[in-house]
Amino acid sequence: MRMGLKVGCLVVLGLTAVAACGSTRAAVAEWEPVSADIQRAVECVRLPDGIARVMWSGKSIGANSRVPGPTDHQMDGIAWLAEPGAVTAIMKSGTWDPAKLPADRPEGLGMSGSPDGWFHARPPEDGSALGGDMFYFSASENAVYFSVLNPVC
Repeated sequence: MRMGLKVGCLVVLGLTAVAACGSTRAAVAEWEPVSADIQRAVECVRLPDGIARVMWSGKSIGANSRVPGPTDHQMDGIAWLAEPGAVTAIMKSGTWDPAKLPADRPEGLGMSGSPDGWFHARPPEDGSALGGDMFYFSASENAVYFSVLNPVC
């Protein structure tokens, strides 16, 4: 009986200590102002050739001063291709699944259509292409929506 009481007290003390320290969830910053810098987008993200216009934004993920560790960066945007039908040509290869754009996307990207009606390439069965980067294609927009975690730039 005494051993059970001691263990119970330790559990309560442990939970109290965790609660007193606050939440350890990573903080998510707001999206930065939208940029139209094509050169920077192409340096950071592997986009198809022939970008006519791009709108993108970034944010930091995990920037919480109470929790030590790395901070991730996310870059989301939309790139319109210059050549008419370029996305249709890209989508002639591979297998594509209908997709809806991420709900947590930056405001002010200049999309004329709905977040529905986009497609993303089905990853290989072996899982070799799984990761945090997502690319969505829309033939009607002739555009690529990208969401990249920790862009290399």
